[in-house]
Amino acid sequence: MSYLNLVVLAGALALGLMNAYQAVTGRRLSKRPSVRSDRQMRRQSAIAAVVLIGLALASLVLVLASLVLPSVSDARAVASTTAAPTEVLAAGAFHLERLSPGTDGTTAYRAFTGADQRCEFVVRLRQSTSAQTASIEFASSSIERREATDCTQFLRALAPELGFSGPLPAIRPTQSISLEAALLGTHQSRSHGPGGGFSSTPPGPWLLLKLFFNDDEGEVFLNLNPEDGIGEFALKDQEYATVVVTELAKVLLPSKPVAKPVLAADTPTPARR
Repeated sequence: MSYLNLVVLAGALALGLMNAYQAVTGRRLSKRPSVRSDRQMRRQSAIAAVVLIGLALASLVLVLASLVLPSVSDARAVASTTAAPTEVLAAGAFHLERLSPGTDGTTAYRAFTGADQRCEFVVRLRQSTSAQTASIEFASSSIERREATDCTQFLRALAPELGFSGPLPAIRPTQSISLEAALLGTHQSRSHGPGGGFSSTPPGPWLLLKLFFNDDEGEVFLNLNPEDGIGEFALKDQEYATVVVTELAKVLLPSKPVAKPVLAADTPTPARR
C-alpha cells in the first residue's frame, strides 16, 4: 500500500466535497472577498468537484489494487507449488519430494510419476561412516513400497531402457528392498546436449548414486535432483537388467489381493423338490 496514494485520496476527496458543497448550495466557504459572481463560483466549484472526486476515486482504485494483487500473486504461488506435476516424464524418470529426515540420520525422498500419484515409492539413504573405498563413499539405502501403489506402467517403460525384454516378472511383493549405494558425485550439473552427461563444473543440484542389488548381482544408476524435484533410474550395464527389474518389481508392482476361501456356510444349498 502506498501512503502517497492515501494522502492524495484524502486530500482530493476533502477538496472535492468542499467544492461540491459550494456548487450545490451557492454558499462560499472562503471569507475572503472575491470578484467572481455567484454563478461563476458555482460553475467553477462544480468543475473542481468533478475533477477532485474523480482523482479520489482513481487513488482509491490504486490503493485497493495494491492490497488485492499481492494476495492473488501469493495464492497463485501457493497453488503452483502444491499442485501435482502433470508434465510427461521420460522413461525411468519420476517426480521427487524430500521427506522429513529420520531420527537415525536417514534422508528420504518420496518418488511419484503422475498427477494421480498411483505410482509411489520411497528412496531412503543413510550415510555410512566406515564403508569407504578410495574417493567413493558408500551408504546403505532402501526402496520402500507405498500403500496401494501401482507402478506397473512406470516399470514397463523403464525395463527396456535397462535392457530388459519380455513381460515383467511375476514376483512376490515385499514392503522394501535393502541396497548398497555408492555416492558417485554431489552438486553435479547436467548437460543438455547429446547424452546428457554430468559435470561438477559448473556446480549443479544433482546427486549421483549407483545402487547394488542382491549382493552386487545387479547395478543401476540413480540420479536425484531434490532442488528441481526430479529423479531417474539409468542404465549401468544391460547384463544387470533381469536382476534390477526383478528386484524393483518387488516394491513397484501392486500387491495382488488374496482370494477369499469359500467356506461351507457360503456355499448355496440347492432347493429341495
